[in-house]
Amino acid sequence: MPKPDSNNPVVLTIDVGSSSVRAILFDQQTNPIPGIETHHSYEFQTTADGGVEIDADTLLGWVTTVIDGVLARAGEVSRVKKRNPGICSRIAGVAVSTFWHNLVGVGSHDQAITPVYSWADTRSAAAVEELKKKLNEQDVHARTGCMLHPSYLPAKLFWLQQTRPKIFRKVKRWMSFGEYLYLKLFGRTICSISMASGTGLFDQNQCRWDSELIDALSINTDQLSCLG
Repeated sequence: MPKPDSNNPVVLTIDVGSSSVRAILFDQQTNPIPGIETHHSYEFQTTADGGVEIDADTLLGWVTTVIDGVLARAGEVSRVKKRNPGICSRIAGVAVSTFWHNLVGVGSHDQAITPVYSWADTRSAAAVEELKKKLNEQDVHARTGCMLHPSYLPAKLFWLQQTRPKIFRKVKRWMSFGEYLYLKLFGRTICSISMASGTGLFDQNQCRWDSELIDALSINTDQLSCLG
């Protein structure tokens, strides 16, 4: 396969996983450009009662640091090692992937006021049983593709409403960390259909947020991101 010439575009990819943040540049033939990848490993905080969480702005800082790092390395490769000249100016797109099934509450000033709660957080297990008394789980599954489970947002929201009512009332918007990252970088939020489908709040038949669940959880659609 021929090598791309120096005018060919590259794509910056950012992967926010459950144990590290990575940034890589790929050429137009989907080959990673060597010597440029940057990553930062981290761990979620755990609690004895099943909590798995991380501070949203700490994680945001690691993402921006990794982005700065990959751009700095790319500049060094171009300038010092004389490879891929002008590589940073050839970034034609940015692709971002973030871990699934997570939740963060954001206040009126677009600042996180809860930690990021991981899919692995099981503190909402009792809330699942309460929701099963209020809702028909098979109907919920038929609409959302998700059972009532601690990994998904309905249980987490119900648990937060019961155990942290003051914080729950202060939250202006509920979102994933990926949406929070987008908010901080671009000043607005949007939730992809892919991300929404893993929340347990998305009606896959109607392609919209599930109205029955929203009513049961005492939230409204204005507190969720636009779908796109």
